This record gives sequence, C-alpha cells and structure tokens, in this order.
Amino acid sequence: MDCVKALPIVLDALSHHKVKATFFVLGRFVNQNPMTVEEIVSNGHVLGCHGFSHYPPYDERKFTEVCRDVEKGTRIVCKFGDVANFRSPYFRPHQKLIAILENLNYSCDSSVPSKRFDFFLGRTTNLYNMICPSKPYYPSKGNIFTRGESKILEIPLSGLVFPLLGTTMRNFGFQLFTRLVDVAGSFSDVIVFDVHTWEFVEATDAKLRHKRRRGRQMVVMFDKLLQFFKRKSRFVTFSDLTK
Repeated sequence: MDCVKALPIVLDALSHHKVKATFFVLGRFVNQNPMTVEEIVSNGHVLGCHGFSHYPPYDERKFTEVCRDVEKGTRIVCKFGDVANFRSPYFRPHQKLIAILENLNYSCDSSVPSKRFDFFLGRTTNLYNMICPSKPYYPSKGNIFTRGESKILEIPLSGLVFPLLGTTMRNFGFQLFTRLVDVAGSFSDVIVFDVHTWEFVEATDAKLRHKRRRGRQMVVMFDKLLQFFKRKSRFVTFSDLTK
C-alpha cells in the first residue's frame, strides 16, 4: 500500500524538523497494518481515530450506522493507547457526530472543513462549511457546524474556499499555496494542514488532481512548507490545543 510505503518518508521529514503530528488512522487500516501504527506511536506522534471504514461518507449514512463505525474504529485504534482525537472520513461529518464522540469520551474533533466549498466538483459541498467558525470552537451536539454546549473542542481544517490540503498544495504549487495559507491565517490563529502519506509516492494511474506533483516533488514541497510554518509560528498537536 502506498500509505505504508511512504510513511518512513513522512516520519523522516517530521523528525528532521522536530515536529510532532497527529495521525488519523482508520480501524480497517490498523487491522491490516498494526506494525505501521506502532511505528507512528514509537516516533512520538499523536494517534487519532478516523472511524473504521472510509466509505461511504458519514453525511450519507444513517446515525446508527455512523455510531457503529465510530465505535468499531475507536475500539481498534485504542489498542495502541489512549485516543482523544477524531476526524470523519472525507471531512464529511454526520451533523450529530458530537453526540457520538461525547459518549466515547473524545476531547477533540477535526471533521469540519471551514470555509471550504468544492463547487460540486468534489466531495465537500455542504454550505454549512462556509458559515461555520474558522477558529476552534465548542459545537452543538445536534449540529456540529454551529457553536453549542459540547465539551468537545472542534478544530476545523483551515482554508478559504480551497482547503489547506496536500492535494491543494500539489495542484496550486508552493508559492500560490502559501499565499492561501496567509489568507486563511487572517481568519484564525490556528492553522490546520492535512496531508495523506500516499501523496509522497509517485502515481501514474490516478486522476490528474491526485497524481500531480506526487512523490519526490511532494517531498520537496512538504519540507519547504514545514520551514515556512516554523518561521511563522510553532507546531502543536491536537492534544496540545485541548489542554
């Protein structure tokens, strides 16, 4: 699997810059690659749960189905230590996800892609994303996109129409992407960047947006991005933000 093959590359880059990251892993992936998860933990990174299965997105599933998937994923990932952070597949949470996470004693979620809209070309077209807070907030148990009474801290993915993803950086190019980072930073003093390990492996059979600048080019851009962030601020894990 590409994500397993690329993990040492990502871990080396993070180690070189003395950065601790939060890795959100699927329960299904953990079952298939337990040694890979142990490597993440042994390198001092924080483990988060990504549910059990990645498809279909949570906003297309019934509430009871989402409950089962989150609970199953949590049981598996927790075998490697305490897990307090959650992220929904595709950044498409069920509207009542927070109620599920509270029952499982999570303290942090990062499922909401703030200010993101894919113009019906991608997977994320929920208009709530455009009006939800950009800064970390405590959401409603009945609507994760609005402020409420929950004790769980929602830490949104940063962006402005375009999300701060590895996919965005690879397709925009480094210079344009860092300008987007600066604009997104005007809405929140917490910048959340998301990248997948498979992006560090060359691809020839993927869709254009998923194969452009993958592999070696991505390694170079990621290193430059870590330097860029270090000049501007400091790195923290999701667990650090909840303290």
